[in-house]
This record gives sequence, structure tokens and C-alpha cells, in this order.
Amino acid sequence: QARNVSQADISQIYTFKSPDNLRDKITGRLMNSILSSSDSIGLFNNLREKEHLAYTVHSKIRTVEDEGTLTLNILTSTDNKETGIFSYDNLQKTINGFNNQIEKLLNSEYTDKDLETAKKVLKAGLLNNESVAIKMAGLENAISEGESLDYKNKAYNIIDSISREDINNFANKVFKNHPVYSIVATEDTLDYN
Repeated sequence: QARNVSQADISQIYTFKSPDNLRDKITGRLMNSILSSSDSIGLFNNLREKEHLAYTVHSKIRTVEDEGTLTLNILTSTDNKETGIFSYDNLQKTINGFNNQIEKLLNSEYTDKDLETAKKVLKAGLLNNESVAIKMAGLENAISEGESLDYKNKAYNIIDSISREDINNFANKVFKNHPVYSIVATEDTLDYN
């Protein structure tokens, strides 16, 4: 969609089938954490910190019953008429960057430390339930995910059993289909690309 914005909003979206069980949901969340924020192959560390392509970049996974979506999203400067800086090629650089990091995930180029950190972050999220807002979010998640209210206890016990092989198998399932793109940028950016 063409819109008068200085930053292109780019999403690369994958849909996949996944068994409707807690183990696969936990595996998906760990895989997503590695893809989004790990030190070695994370989108944030690579596309924002190293490539300087983004103000914000992340990935998000969602499963409802046996249907899953994984969305990679970025805001990247392409057309800043106020400063006279035009970086139309950032759109293609971003898509290439997404694909490079996905390829690294599929090739298991993340470290054991990345997996352990993802597990610790997920566990910390499960344990941090002091505020009312977090408790409400947990209840909402339990309802929307179709899980019972003892979801956190079950999830906590499953986390340590997830292996690199589990992550790699899940990644192969997610990325076997071609993505769909959603791009909001200026007409000039879209025409250039």
C-alpha cells in the first residue's frame, strides 16, 4: 500500500500447520526468541545494530489450534523528504536480511548459549506474574491459547526438554512455505522496488 511515510513498514509472514500441543507451542516460542533477539542470528542484533536498517525489528509467532503464523516486521527509512535522504533500496536490503537470518536459523548457526538464553527468558516471563496487568495477560493468553490455567507450570517443566533438534525441526516446518509480504511505503519506494 502506498502511503506518505518516511519509514517503510515491512512484514514477511509465514503460515504453517502445527500440532495443537503445549510442547510445540513452547518450541515455537523458543525458536522465535532465537530468531528475533539472539546474539548470533537475531533480527534485532543483525538488522538494527549491525546493518543499521531499522528503528524497530522483531518477529512474532502465534498459534491458534493447529494454525500458526510467524511474522517478521521492520520499520526502515526509505523516503525522508524533510532531510532529503532517500534509501529506497532499504526495502530489498530488509527482505534479504530477513532471509539471511532465516537461513542461519535453518542451518542451526545459533549457539547453545542462544538457546539457553531463550529458555531463561521464557522461564522468567512465566515466573514474573506479580503485577495485575501481567496476571491479566496470563489469563488472556490461557484463554486465547485454549490452555488450562496451570499452563505456566506445564510450560516451565517442558522448556528444559526442548533440544536444538526440536528447534531445527520446528524451523523447517515454519519456513517450508513461501511467505506473504505486507509493505506500506511511499509510492516512490514501491516504484523503485
